[in-house]
Amino acid sequence: MRTTDDVEVDSLAPPHLNTITEAFRVGSTTQVSYLPDGLMNRNWHLSTDRGDYALKHITDIPASTARRNLHVLAGLADRGVPTCRPLRTRDDDPVLIVDGHAYCLLPWITSHHLPGPTLSPEQAAELGTALGRIHQALNHPLPPDGLDLAAQPLRAAVTAPEDALATADRYLQAASATRDAFGQQAVTLLQHRKRLIAAHATDRPTGAGCFGPRD
Repeated sequence: MRTTDDVEVDSLAPPHLNTITEAFRVGSTTQVSYLPDGLMNRNWHLSTDRGDYALKHITDIPASTARRNLHVLAGLADRGVPTCRPLRTRDDDPVLIVDGHAYCLLPWITSHHLPGPTLSPEQAAELGTALGRIHQALNHPLPPDGLDLAAQPLRAAVTAPEDALATADRYLQAASATRDAFGQQAVTLLQHRKRLIAAHATDRPTGAGCFGPRD
């Protein structure tokens, strides 16, 4: 098993590879390449005798949240949104749990990740259109696909006012050190942000997090 630059990565291969390929019914592995660019999860390019796939070791969110998100992803694909439809295990689950580790598998798309500033106006318009279609689809109930999404209300982290003010002060210190127009505009906006935080601090939801709407 080697990466694209021909460096051996046996030690970085997923420890449950055989179990994963059997559960997702993707055939025998011919090559596995670790992808070092992932920000939150561990990722691999998995090649088998049946095709190429993106394998993800889910570490940034609970398996239940990943399962919900993958069901939504499948619902978006059903509505024609250009997304990768996640594969299902033999148990018809988009998430596989092995020894406490969660994995998901999606079709591999050969392409390049383009940073935002490199997009042409035409590519930016195409991206904006795709994002608009996603928002339109999410404004309507998606097929639950056997999963009760309404029974899983979303939580949003709520920052304490003092923490938000400390963050604003930290950015203010950095922005104040600049003399260009961008820095001065940042100072104006950060000062306005501090006034808003002070004015609405008592409206902060109580508890560890607030629930999002279910409709």
